[in-house]
Amino acid sequence: MNPVPHASRHRDWIQSARRQVDAADASATAIPSAGRRAAAVRSVLPPDLFPGYVLERELHRGGQGVVYAAVQKSTGRKVALKVLREGVFADSLDRARFEREVQVLATLKHPNIVAIYDSGNADGRFYFVMDFIPGRPLDAYMSGRPRTVRETLRLFAAICEAVDAAHVRGIIHRDLKPANVRIDDSGTPYVLDFGLAKLVTPTSPTQAGGNEAAPATTTGRFIGSLPWAAPEQADGKPGRVDTRTDVYALGVLLYQMLTGKFPYPVVGNVRAVLDNIVNAAPLRPRSLRREIDDEVETLLLKCLSKERERRYQTAGELARDVRRYLAGEPIEAKRDSAWYVLRKTARRYRIPLAAGGLFLVLLLASTVVAWTLSVRAREAAHAARQSENNARLYLRDALIAEARATRRSGQMGQRFDALEALAKAAAIGPTFEARNEAIAAMALPDLRLVRRLAAPGTGYFDQDLKRCAVMATDGAVTVVRAADDVELGRIPAPVSGIKEMHWAALSGRFFLRIFDPPVGDRRLEVWDIAASRSHLEFTDVPQRARFDLSPDGARLAIGRLDQAIHIYDLESKAELQRVALDRQPSYLSFDPSGQRLALYHENYLSAQILDLKTGQGEPAFQSQAVAWSVAWHPAGEWLAAATGRQIELWDSRTQRTRGVLSGHEAQVVHVRFSHDGTLLLSFSWDGDTFLWDARSRRPLLRFSLAFPAFSVDDRWVVGTATEADGNRVKLFELDSALERRRLIGSGNADDRAEGQGVFVPSSALLVVAHSTGVPDSSGLRIFDVDRGREMAHQTAQYLWSLSADRRSRFLVVSQEDAVSRWPLRVDGGRMTLGPPQPLLTIRHGQVDLTADGQTAVAASDGEIALIDVSAAGEARRLASPRRCNHVRISPDGRWLAADGCRGPPAGVWDLQTAERGLGLRVLELPACYADGFAFSPDGRSLISSNLDGLSNWEAGTWRLLRRAEGRLGTLRFSPDGRYLAGSSASQTHVVQLLDANTLELLASLEPPESYPTWDLAFSSDRASLAQITSRDGVVHVWDLRAIRARLASLGLDWDSPPYPPAPPRDYSPQRIEIDVGEPALPPRPP
Repeated sequence: MNPVPHASRHRDWIQSARRQVDAADASATAIPSAGRRAAAVRSVLPPDLFPGYVLERELHRGGQGVVYAAVQKSTGRKVALKVLREGVFADSLDRARFEREVQVLATLKHPNIVAIYDSGNADGRFYFVMDFIPGRPLDAYMSGRPRTVRETLRLFAAICEAVDAAHVRGIIHRDLKPANVRIDDSGTPYVLDFGLAKLVTPTSPTQAGGNEAAPATTTGRFIGSLPWAAPEQADGKPGRVDTRTDVYALGVLLYQMLTGKFPYPVVGNVRAVLDNIVNAAPLRPRSLRREIDDEVETLLLKCLSKERERRYQTAGELARDVRRYLAGEPIEAKRDSAWYVLRKTARRYRIPLAAGGLFLVLLLASTVVAWTLSVRAREAAHAARQSENNARLYLRDALIAEARATRRSGQMGQRFDALEALAKAAAIGPTFEARNEAIAAMALPDLRLVRRLAAPGTGYFDQDLKRCAVMATDGAVTVVRAADDVELGRIPAPVSGIKEMHWAALSGRFFLRIFDPPVGDRRLEVWDIAASRSHLEFTDVPQRARFDLSPDGARLAIGRLDQAIHIYDLESKAELQRVALDRQPSYLSFDPSGQRLALYHENYLSAQILDLKTGQGEPAFQSQAVAWSVAWHPAGEWLAAATGRQIELWDSRTQRTRGVLSGHEAQVVHVRFSHDGTLLLSFSWDGDTFLWDARSRRPLLRFSLAFPAFSVDDRWVVGTATEADGNRVKLFELDSALERRRLIGSGNADDRAEGQGVFVPSSALLVVAHSTGVPDSSGLRIFDVDRGREMAHQTAQYLWSLSADRRSRFLVVSQEDAVSRWPLRVDGGRMTLGPPQPLLTIRHGQVDLTADGQTAVAASDGEIALIDVSAAGEARRLASPRRCNHVRISPDGRWLAADGCRGPPAGVWDLQTAERGLGLRVLELPACYADGFAFSPDGRSLISSNLDGLSNWEAGTWRLLRRAEGRLGTLRFSPDGRYLAGSSASQTHVVQLLDANTLELLASLEPPESYPTWDLAFSSDRASLAQITSRDGVVHVWDLRAIRARLASLGLDWDSPPYPPAPPRDYSPQRIEIDVGEPALPPRPP
């Protein structure tokens, strides 16, 4: 094949030019480096040095010459004038190459090759004149802005065609690089600088080595620019340089134009760079730029083939393939076969491959043994991992079982230790069971040891627990600071000695102790701690008598042998009051006001209350046993008395018992109320201590701590514990389990009752109606959940159901024979509920409200009524073919869901079609669990629960969206529709919390008490869930925000966005009243 058929026309010219420069090229190696440095010396030329031209400025300085911008005088045309560089050796090799470039440019006529106009010698300086190309070098042009692959290829095709014009004339450029391609302002490329061009015989430019009379350059010498050089150039074999060498350089140029990078590293050690050019495979361009498709990559890699035979043979072939691609035609370039790549790699690495083959034989010999061993090792490792995993799972199950047992023990640690075990279980892997156990543990109060005083003995704290008097067995006392055991004072043991110590107290700067000496009457000593001296002393105290201090610590009450109670000012020692009695005094206790004393023990089987203002006494309670300890409730209305092995609770106003706390197995000798009145501590002679819920009379915790007491804020419990090395004073942190508040209203919490509850929107107020079924025993209560107490209570006639307006304007309440509207009014710090405004006469049943509060629905035996709440008496009665107990209306008032104990199956009716009847039934449901259906707050869906499980129905189309396992009653949505709560059908005291969209069970909320659930209510911020139980006035309030925060700390939270911080309450009234008004029934409509 002859790629240049027209080259013969230029054979004579090429042979002449070649002979002129061969000798100069051959002597290139003899030029010393000093000459090159001398040639680089710059000189300033006169502007008019060259005849007919005026120099303007220097454009470029290269290794061969300097290019100036000049103006042709005769035409005014701007030209580029290239001057051979000056130097000692510039007249041999450089001059020959300079003349060759003149001859080459003179014969090349192509629109993309710069044209030459003139040449000559001026003042000994060789020069030639060519076109002036305004523009930028190729690399600067490409970096000017991002260009598409097709734009780049169109530009590249023009460059290839210019180079091909030289190849046709037997000219090989040998120095193609971005600096030698200039792009003018219109985007047209020009190929420059043919100073290193090689001339070959016209028979075939690709066979230059076989047709030249003599080598153009010396073997081993490098000609060109290294980063763009072909492997044959890098090998130092000039005889192998031909048109395909330029094709390789064009491939490097295209690679740069498309990716901005070289195909392999070309910076650094010269040997490494040369090796990369000769051997390194180019990095796939598509890995650098995703827009490069497979054809462009194939074309580019063909240019960069290390073997000349596998490249395009001329720049013309390359240009034509590029044009084919741009025209959408198939290209001729093909990818190297896998077999070729393999053979090429094998030849390059034949020695390493031979060594590798030998190694492979050895490797194969050992592989069989290694494979056998590895199989056995894998099996053993798998078995070990399986065993380890099973052990971890068994450990997790054991930790959960340990937590459950601890939670149910009723012992100290029932909360803290259980949660600690569950945290370890969650670290192995969180489970739904562990989450539920954690929530159940959060519902329990607990004590945790915080500090143990260093000094041994029995401890007596002051009221704020900052100081403690530690008494040794001989009666000597050391007063220390509770926080760090710093000694604050000492009191010596009684001079008389001690037979038995009965009680002691630390108040202000005084310490008091009452004891029996070995001989004589009981004694009371008051000591000044700072001065360490006796302040006051009584030696005539009756047997079985004790003292007490007033709540402010200023007064001392003590019975003396004169059969009287004496009141002293502790600071001045002055006697303030003496009250004579009809018998010897015994134990006594100040009430919270400091104006009354409870007298009990020994001679007072029937305790008395002594009014210090009048000196008169009245019965306190009638007990069957002697009271060893009496504690006043902080409200001052009832007392706790330690009688025998139980604690009796007495109403001090009516002398009636309020209940009995049983559980001790020995004589109870000490009782104390918490300062908020909700808890009670008791201690018996056998060392047992109980923490009680004072309102429900339920034991919360059992532990061992002698004569325990609460701190003023009820956050701490202190007392003395008996250990192997003697008595030790301990301080415990009390966690009251605020994740689950238990609200207990006034009344008898043992009475069974049906209950309903609603939150007043944007507040912490919970309205609860409990009905015991006994006339005048139903209660309407308002609790403040934040404060944890009942704010108002009023008996009412048969309360059955209630629903709250979303804008906090009123409640709709169902009673025995009527449905009423109860307005809510707020005036400053006072809120009033009621009086009721009768709406409709109808037998008791469930009521529900639409979202706008305009329409209420009431269900009763045999009928359902739609009530216009804003217009009393306007109602529409709809005959019901069944006994309907449960009814729900959609938020927009369009749909009605109803169910009951007997009659046809539950269903949904379209109220727009209702006249006298319920209208068109649009959905029939199997019998639901009690109150087992609920509309979502946006009215888009209805969820029902029956024997088949939970079903989610799309409102309007009544298409079943989702079904899930679970049998729940009392279904309630959170206000935002995210959560669904319901009572478990199998464990009615347990509340199940679900994701309302997926019906996934998120958590089970299990309180310690097993009271069945009667109703559920979410707060408006969905952070609180009230569980109204079947006990009169007993409500559990679950703080979901606090629960999730604790679960998150344990690694057991469910996958849902966390709760935002608690928003401010719209109002929190200090005083609440319930106005039941006068009984009035509205007329019964037809």
